Amino acid sequence: MLAGALSLVLAVLLFLPLTAWAGYAVANSVDEVRQYRSAPVCVAGDGGDCRHRSTATVRSTEIVDKGKTESYTVLLDGPAQVRGSLSLDDDQPLLARLRPGDTVTVTRWRGNVTQIDRDGVAQQSKDSPESDRGFATGFALAPLTLFLYLGYAGIRLLVPERAPGSSGVAQRVKTAGYFALLVIAAAVLFGLAADGITSPTAAPAAVPALVVALWASLLILLSALALVERRRAKASRSPQPYGPA
Repeated sequence: MLAGALSLVLAVLLFLPLTAWAGYAVANSVDEVRQYRSAPVCVAGDGGDCRHRSTATVRSTEIVDKGKTESYTVLLDGPAQVRGSLSLDDDQPLLARLRPGDTVTVTRWRGNVTQIDRDGVAQQSKDSPESDRGFATGFALAPLTLFLYLGYAGIRLLVPERAPGSSGVAQRVKTAGYFALLVIAAAVLFGLAADGITSPTAAPAAVPALVVALWASLLILLSALALVERRRAKASRSPQPYGPA
């Protein structure tokens, strides 16, 4: 009983607020992408919320992709606002093509360098609102998954079983915990995949919506499998009727 009550308290007081905060963060990031895309290109003397564009020269590039160690950077020479090292998410579609001495167009928005482009090929920086939206959404689904799990665990542990004995409940709660960890890891992987396969011109909410849809599908699938297994185990324990003498 105590474990069930503690699970519900944690779900409501800790993970429900975290879920609300994560949902707000994702919604805010979608809105920020809309603002970024709709911001006009600055004209001379324009100091409003616009995208500043200037040219810079590539001094060097660095691509490190060794297992868990990944680093994609370009070192730029140019105006003070864009001079220095710029971190990117990948070596594609532009970084791998750049050579020292190449001229690139640099976009700045709200004080951050958000994009570089050359010959019609553009690539977002890590500071761009467009960057890592799927990963952020996958990560934000972690507290929601834990909220659902703790809510389930609390209810299962507090509500008595119809049949005597509680070992079955404890095992189901433990299995659900493993499923929750699997769903959290999968959500992050879904986010990384969504960032890689979604078109840069897709709607601002497309990446988060795709990640949430994949997460929900996996959650429903695992819940259905658990229900089928429970019914199968229950049927196997039921007394079998005797056949004709």
